Amino acid sequence: MKSSYLDDAEDHLTTLGAENGTKVANGGEILILVRGMTLHNDVPICMLSKPMAFNQDVKSLSPKNIDSRFLFHALKAAKPELLRRVDAAGHGTGRLGAEQIKSLPIPRFGHQQELDIAATLGALDDKIEVNRKTAATLEEMARALYRSWFVDFDPVHAKAAGRAPAHMNAATAALFPDSFGEDGLPEGWEIVSADQELNISIGKTPPRKQPQHFTSSNEGVPWLSIKDMGACGVFTGPTSEGLTDEAVKGFRVAIAPAGTVLLSFKLTVGRVCIASQDICTNEAIAHMKPQADSAFGSAFLFCALKGYDYDSLASTSSIATAVNSKTIKAMPLVRPTEALTRAFEAEAAPWMDKVALLAKENQTIANLRDTLLPRLMSGEMRVGEAKEQVEAVA
Repeated sequence: MKSSYLDDAEDHLTTLGAENGTKVANGGEILILVRGMTLHNDVPICMLSKPMAFNQDVKSLSPKNIDSRFLFHALKAAKPELLRRVDAAGHGTGRLGAEQIKSLPIPRFGHQQELDIAATLGALDDKIEVNRKTAATLEEMARALYRSWFVDFDPVHAKAAGRAPAHMNAATAALFPDSFGEDGLPEGWEIVSADQELNISIGKTPPRKQPQHFTSSNEGVPWLSIKDMGACGVFTGPTSEGLTDEAVKGFRVAIAPAGTVLLSFKLTVGRVCIASQDICTNEAIAHMKPQADSAFGSAFLFCALKGYDYDSLASTSSIATAVNSKTIKAMPLVRPTEALTRAFEAEAAPWMDKVALLAKENQTIANLRDTLLPRLMSGEMRVGEAKEQVEAVA
């Protein structure tokens, strides 16, 4: 439930599974998380674009005598009140009871005004969604190219069979060998440890018993957690917390420069993103920056880490406890020739640059939406005034 509008899910059920007591919500219905650790900080709310099954930690709201999009935005505006209504269900789990949702006051306007409010805010959501899907397509293009060149070795197989590699010019094709070595890699390629190509540092958390070191998300030096990584795309977005300059200096917290590839390696292993700005992280995240003489670029490294088999690093049954900073520094990476690595970066980097621009634009749009939302729902702002601001960005 990371997106405002859902048209797919990570897991799917068979028809038999969906019919075997599983609850299914229709398109246009609203899902709200009612149980989970997340509820102490946020109440995820989303609208379905098509029918979807959901588990016992989620409730479905079917609008009656109210426009579904208006109700969706009204609930988003009421998040502060919903958070106040969350109680504890044991073991730190948050719980939002059915009665707490049913009794939530929803502002009502005339029917046409509600439609206008929904359309105005919806235009911003629609623009965000278009940008998100475009960014996802560009990311997949880069990852697909990486898989073809450096995992499946498609161009090498083609040349070995006497064929011209597909979807590339002659100059790029000439960079690929036409045979494999005894190690199974294309001739001239090798396996190296991560620290042979990368400068790797680890984040740090100042003592939690000294809260003066931590700031709100929009103050101080941004401080990234694994939870924040789960909410961002290719590039880092807003962080839940920051650190004061004094904390960064006093506790020698490493700062990852913009463009650094970040990898989670404790508890939740394998989340990968690129720093969109200079940023700090906690100790569960590694900062991976190509060395000065390395041909690795951020696009190449991001794709390599996103598709990495992290289970191969574990020497025990639990990957979450087996991987540590030494493991990350020693993790094996494929190193093609320098010319080929740079050719990939030249191809993929513009796609990733576009992803970064779309992420920045989406943050601007989201900030505008979040500013307009409470003002429209309280009646402080008229729809016409809001439309003028919306039309400037969407």
